[in-house]
Amino acid sequence: MALLPSEVSLRITFNDECEDINECALGISSCPISQRCDNSIGSYICTREVNCGTGYTYNSDNQQCTDDNECELGTHNCGPAYDCHNLQGSFRCTIKTCPPGETINLQTGVCREVQCARGFRADIQGNCVDVNECETRPDTCRRNQRCHNTIGSYECKNLLNCGTGYELSEDGTQCMDLDECTTGTHECRGGQICRNRPGGYTCQCETGYIYNGIIKICEDINECERYGSYICSRTADCINTPGSYTCECHDGFRADETGKICRDINECEESTTICHQQCLNTWGSYQCHCDSGYQLAEDKRTCRDIDECSLWSGRGSLCIGYCENTPGSYACTCPQGYTLSTDGRTCQDNDECETNPCQLDELCLNTRGDKKCITITCPQNYVKDPDQNNRCTRESVVCQQGDQACINRPLAVSYNHLAFQSNMHIRPGGLDFFTMRGALWSTTTLRFEMEMVNARVPQSIVAATQESFRLKRVGANQAIIALMEPLKGPQEVELSLKMKIFSNGQYAGVAVAKIYIYVSPHDF
Repeated sequence: MALLPSEVSLRITFNDECEDINECALGISSCPISQRCDNSIGSYICTREVNCGTGYTYNSDNQQCTDDNECELGTHNCGPAYDCHNLQGSFRCTIKTCPPGETINLQTGVCREVQCARGFRADIQGNCVDVNECETRPDTCRRNQRCHNTIGSYECKNLLNCGTGYELSEDGTQCMDLDECTTGTHECRGGQICRNRPGGYTCQCETGYIYNGIIKICEDINECERYGSYICSRTADCINTPGSYTCECHDGFRADETGKICRDINECEESTTICHQQCLNTWGSYQCHCDSGYQLAEDKRTCRDIDECSLWSGRGSLCIGYCENTPGSYACTCPQGYTLSTDGRTCQDNDECETNPCQLDELCLNTRGDKKCITITCPQNYVKDPDQNNRCTRESVVCQQGDQACINRPLAVSYNHLAFQSNMHIRPGGLDFFTMRGALWSTTTLRFEMEMVNARVPQSIVAATQESFRLKRVGANQAIIALMEPLKGPQEVELSLKMKIFSNGQYAGVAVAKIYIYVSPHDF
């Protein structure tokens, strides 16, 4: 450390120049005795000459190095399980001492009890060490025995060695037979009977058991496996039992008076009510059979009527009409408007139009199971076509120029009536059912448009839609309407098919075909 003197550190010479004052040489520095004075330009530096080293601190009062007590200052690094002991210039960490039987936890510094196994005890360091029972307990063995310490235990060895199956007498003077059966030191297990003999014992088995010398137990003799079919008949099962066996007759058999032979039971003779209709005795059992038109119930005894109508519903159908179940059979019937065929299954539609039931000016349309009397009334300014009684034509086709309403009126209107059965099978691509044709002239162009006008159905029936039908163009002069999905009856559908005619690119008129479809409520 540099100390500035109180007096001037520079002086002027005879040539008017400043010269450094050497305070150290002149003895005018303020450095203490323990420090060395080193001159510098214009000042000086006091440097301590004594180096105390680690673990000591210089005492300026007595100018000596004194020991640092790290234990008191708390500058040591001893853990909680160690005690700090101060040394000159250092310190020492020694592990804390626990009471006998305890050891210290190095993390917490807390002593805990040491748990040692039987035959061991804890030493002063907390280690489990063997207990020498021969030294700590002189009476551990009898007087005719010598104690031999082992790790964790001890052994008493007889001074007089007796052979296997013998034991030393109380006074240690002779060997006596050891009754293993009485003392329970034998190894007879699993129902064995212990029989003592001099110097040993034997294990005997009861009747029906055999001794297994490997695992030393009496094992049951399985007579059923050993003697097979020789002890029970083929109609019985051999049941092994502990020390014996029994023969149990199969179901449907009964043991005779000897108890050795199982005879068939004729269940049909012993119980006339065992089957509902027919009983057939079989070897060891019986079978119940039913009359034609009946089938066995789940109990394999009761016969119940076969509902042929439900059984064959949707699988080709027994009846092409209505099926009525009868006890043991069925009958086919037809609704009004149909007649049952000679095959007894098929319903044929009656053609009600054969008897001319309609008025003279009406058209008769035979439908499935019924008829429709249709009156065709031509609109105003239209007359019936003499060649086709279902078509009306305009009386005059001359329109004044600019009369658009006159130009748009159809040249002809045809009324077409068709009868469908309910839920008809529709093949891929649809069912073609109506064709409209026009003139095939080189100067004529035809355009066809289809529209579903109306569908009348009961509330519970799904009505046809525009998508139920498809207009297909065939060639240059005709179009076909196809049914694309089955229609559920009863319902009535009205379609309108327009054929617009263009001559040399100019609109020349339109022909309309009205199509009325009557869907029967029956699918036959």
